Amino acid sequence: QLVREQKIMKTSTGQVADFNQHTMMAFIKDDSNLYRHFLKSDSREAKIFLYLQKYNERNPLMVAR
Repeated sequence: QLVREQKIMKTSTGQVADFNQHTMMAFIKDDSNLYRHFLKSDSREAKIFLYLQKYNERNPLMVAR
């Protein structure tokens, strides 16, 4: 039986959680404009990946070699 889970990781802290609108709200709180827009959205669950993409664009992960 196939079980599919979606997780999200806050790279600045290493925290891993289930990927849903509640954890997404907690993870994007440091981007106040995006957070406010997310809270006002009527379709948060449907657009959650778009918010994740926007957060990643605004807060890119920098990896040093």
